[in-house]
Amino acid sequence: MKSYLSLTFYLVLVAFLVFQPPQAGSTPEGSAISYDLIKHKVMSGISLQPAEQEFWRKVQSEGKPAKPAQRGPRRDDRGGPDDFGYRWVDSDENGGPEYEWIDISDFDDVVNINGVGDDTNHGPYELGFDFPYYDNEFDRIRYCSNGWASFTNSTSIYNFQNFDLPSRNLPENLLAVCLTDWNPNNGGGTYMFWTDEDMAVLTWENIPHIDQGNARWTFQIILTPNGMIKYQYAQINQLQRNTLIGFQNDDQDDGLTIYQGNGGNLDEEYAIRISAAMGWLTGTVTDLETDEPIEGAAITLSDGNQ
Repeated sequence: MKSYLSLTFYLVLVAFLVFQPPQAGSTPEGSAISYDLIKHKVMSGISLQPAEQEFWRKVQSEGKPAKPAQRGPRRDDRGGPDDFGYRWVDSDENGGPEYEWIDISDFDDVVNINGVGDDTNHGPYELGFDFPYYDNEFDRIRYCSNGWASFTNSTSIYNFQNFDLPSRNLPENLLAVCLTDWNPNNGGGTYMFWTDEDMAVLTWENIPHIDQGNARWTFQIILTPNGMIKYQYAQINQLQRNTLIGFQNDDQDDGLTIYQGNGGNLDEEYAIRISAAMGWLTGTVTDLETDEPIEGAAITLSDGNQ
């Protein structure tokens, strides 16, 4: 008789090349529902809200919603690994992340960061989960007006002088989503943080540069408990100075430079995924008929689209 098996497992951190992270709006009441976020919750055993349950039932009967057409790769937009195993890949590359902006401005419990000025650092803000990063885990993060975040650093560094990452001249535990000399005093901008304990989002929206008040950029960092980091860029204008995109560890001796330049060759609606290359699974495989655990069961991972 054909055996029927059920698989119950918790996804801790899937290998970089197969994991497709949640990429679009979370689902508090009144917000758009994202297929990738709902699938992430289902796979992680997280309870769904009624609207999410209805959405998932529709997906099961009608199939996954159509995705926007992918842009073809214009260069080899991937890099790494660093010594620890972190790699990055962008949305111009086959197998890269999809760009899908998460607008947190109307979410419940969004933190509008007040008092943001020229060269200021804010926080720390509670992530609501333990985030694995290199050899450490962090449950809070700091937010700098100059386009970077750190799990520990409270300075406001902006002048990277074309340093490559890793660098002891730049903050430890650094997420440099767009490090340059931004200046809110040149006309505002919006600075936000939000978490629902399954995802944390830091957004810099419509922020001006110190030299060019009309050169506005909008970008964000997305973190999920499995260790995935995603940078997204909604608005880009060419700058007179360079900006740095990359990341590095606590000892400032491991990390990667992703981009240095004035933004002239970056696209809007652009995304970068950063993830460690290794992962593991824990859980139990049981027989559907007997509900008994099966020893030595083989587990096959799909590419995240099935």
